[in-house]
Amino acid sequence: MSEIRRASKWEVQLSHSLGLLHLSSLRDRILAFAVLAALVPSLVTAVLAYDQNRRSMNTRIGEELRTAGNQAAREVGLWYQSRLFDIKVFASSYEITENLTRIDGDARVRAYLRSVMVRVEHLDELLVLDRQGGVVASNLEVPGAVFLPEDWAMDVWAGREVAGPPVRSSQGVTSVTMAVPIYRQGGGSVVGSLAARLRLDGLLEQLAPIAPSAGALSVLAADGAPVLRVVQSGAAELGQPIAQSDLLTLRADTGQVVSFRSPAGEQAMGTMRPVPLLSWLAVAEIGQERAFQQVRRLRNTTVGIVVAILIGVGFIGYRLGLLIVRPLDRLATGAANVAEGDLSVDLPVIGSGEVATLTEVFNDMVRRLREGRAQLNDVNATLQQKNEELERLSVTDQLTGLYNRRRLMEVLEAEVHRSKRHEHPFAVLIMDVDHFKKFNDAHGHLAGDRVLAGVAEVMRETTREIDTTARYGGEEFVAVLPETDLEAAVDVAERVRATLAARIFEGRRVTLSIGVAEFPRHGEGAQSLIAAADAALYQAKGAGRNRVVRAGAAA
Repeated sequence: MSEIRRASKWEVQLSHSLGLLHLSSLRDRILAFAVLAALVPSLVTAVLAYDQNRRSMNTRIGEELRTAGNQAAREVGLWYQSRLFDIKVFASSYEITENLTRIDGDARVRAYLRSVMVRVEHLDELLVLDRQGGVVASNLEVPGAVFLPEDWAMDVWAGREVAGPPVRSSQGVTSVTMAVPIYRQGGGSVVGSLAARLRLDGLLEQLAPIAPSAGALSVLAADGAPVLRVVQSGAAELGQPIAQSDLLTLRADTGQVVSFRSPAGEQAMGTMRPVPLLSWLAVAEIGQERAFQQVRRLRNTTVGIVVAILIGVGFIGYRLGLLIVRPLDRLATGAANVAEGDLSVDLPVIGSGEVATLTEVFNDMVRRLREGRAQLNDVNATLQQKNEELERLSVTDQLTGLYNRRRLMEVLEAEVHRSKRHEHPFAVLIMDVDHFKKFNDAHGHLAGDRVLAGVAEVMRETTREIDTTARYGGEEFVAVLPETDLEAAVDVAERVRATLAARIFEGRRVTLSIGVAEFPRHGEGAQSLIAAADAALYQAKGAGRNRVVRAGAAA
């Protein structure tokens, strides 16, 4: 017994825990178990695969960036050395050194510079400068500006070459100015300098093939200012200066892959190498979003596979749960529907066993309840019909089919309240059959009843659906006309009187005397309004009958 009690306690606690997780039904528990059995190993495999591929991707990207950075630094250095060599050759030409100090040498120097420009690519301008930095000669008619450091002359006169900052023209072309000393022919003294403004197109063409895939190569000045930037497609961009904090990070880990904000303004991974013979820096970079695009694709694929497995296992678990618990679900749903009053439940009996037997008993119980309800509904329908008939008889005059006096007063009271609320008028007509007693005495009560029924028929024909017509008592009738003023009510009364006067009863005509009153002009309540209309009726009687008289009219 103790073992059973411990098991029962464990089952209660586990069931309570599952209930908190909204796993109360057997089907949900089977589904949850199937999903967990597929989810745990799938997630572990996905996490391990993602981590391994991320490490591999980091290694590959690092190697690619370091290779691209080294090659870029070497290519920029070689380009600089080659251009510097060309300029030094031009500066040592006899045409320059011989004619620089001659009075008539400017024309010859200019002609020589123009001939050099024809033979050299990516060269925008050549200038010969004197010791004060003035332009002695240029291949252009109007010499351009010289973009060199402020202390460039001191370096040149000391026999050192100078490179200026990169300049981007309005056409988007980046160029740099280099200056080398010009030595006196046959002697060692410096007599001037040769400055060349070179476009970096050729350097871009050399760097484009070695740019990292989906990345870029940037050449920066020592202070982080951009010299040029090229992506793998060969497109050139100048970019933005690198922040000093990012520049320090790159310098501190030269040759290592670090995270920084690139000249394009995006978070990137990159490595930096100094350019030989220059203070420039070569930076190979790749945006982090693009760097891990393959890893993200792998992650998304893995997630998709996991989701597909979960959907497949979930579908199998769901179908298995339906197979096991669907008969019980049908019973529970059917019982709930019966409890709510739906007795049209008829559950299918599938197979055999305890559940099938229980389903048959349940269907038999519902059938008995359905029969009992049908009998009860028949009794209720009969009672309702009798009640409606009693209600109709209680408010209807049996002879004329019009409302009786009790119903009339209810309608009249309601119309008084409605008209007061909306401040709209309504009218009351009181009609009396002229000489009705004499007609009865002459033709009998049955003929008199036919007259009263005829009056009721005329009232129904000549009034609207919203109007209320009633037999007030004996040969008196009343009509309540909502939203009707006195003049309109008089027109209705005349139509009723004329219509009845045109009919023949027992070989003679029957006429009406009618009194008309308007609310609130002739009465503030139902009784006062009836009294005003009744007084007008008596005036019509006294004035000779077969006429309509307004309440308050002179006798």
